[in-house]
Amino acid sequence: MAEDGRDRFDLAGFAQPEFALDLDPETLRIQTAAIRLTVRLTGLVCSWALWLGTLWQPAASDRPTQAYNFGWWDERVYHYLHRELGEKYFGLGERAGDMNRAGQRYRLTNIDAMGYNARTSDPLYKHIPFYITCRPEAGLAFGLFYDTLSDCVFDFGKVSAEVARAKGANAEALARYRQAVLRAAEDVEDAFTSLVQLEAHQQELLTEVAALTRARDASQEAYQGGVIALTDVLDADRQLLTAQDELAQTRADSARAAVGTFRALGGGW
Repeated sequence: MAEDGRDRFDLAGFAQPEFALDLDPETLRIQTAAIRLTVRLTGLVCSWALWLGTLWQPAASDRPTQAYNFGWWDERVYHYLHRELGEKYFGLGERAGDMNRAGQRYRLTNIDAMGYNARTSDPLYKHIPFYITCRPEAGLAFGLFYDTLSDCVFDFGKVSAEVARAKGANAEALARYRQAVLRAAEDVEDAFTSLVQLEAHQQELLTEVAALTRARDASQEAYQGGVIALTDVLDADRQLLTAQDELAQTRADSARAAVGTFRALGGGW
């Protein structure tokens, strides 16, 4: 190799297969015997397909919206690809961790390793911006190489997984909130029903106590007049006391129901 390096546009050593070029107002298509690139001119969206003997199988494709970002937010360049569920990713030159990079995020920096030894250590610059995407269900795999020496970040679904987890947590929180609202509404309805029933029963007991009081007074007058026996007066007293006890219990229950209704409506102290 020449001392001044190799021209990055030098095609020597590449296969340079025969290709066909088709161009229309909407798309540009470049096709070889093994691979086909289709470029949607509006938005510059690229998609690749592989020839599997009988059909063109879609492989990689750019994200439909803003697949390329050249310093829109900062001075960096971004490339976004459409991902399929179940894809597996291998490569980047990193041997640590799971071989399948799916669900992870990696930062590649070409810096000198501490304690590097050319005889005993791994290659000095082992991080390579190249990875292979495998789709087992489709029976295909393809590689993607980014021709750059700059620091790179590869996200193989980590951000999407975090967003999905956040959405799941939000959905779970919303379900708990809805359940709490339904339970609170049920508690309020039950509290109001109990309060109304106890108030109605209390009015009935008030009427009954008033009637039994009059009956007891009449029994006392009749006994004093010698018309009835003492046992009849005692029986009237027993009935009146029973009704009064029930009225007192109902008033206590009604007070507790009122407190329960207040709490069910969100009150407290």
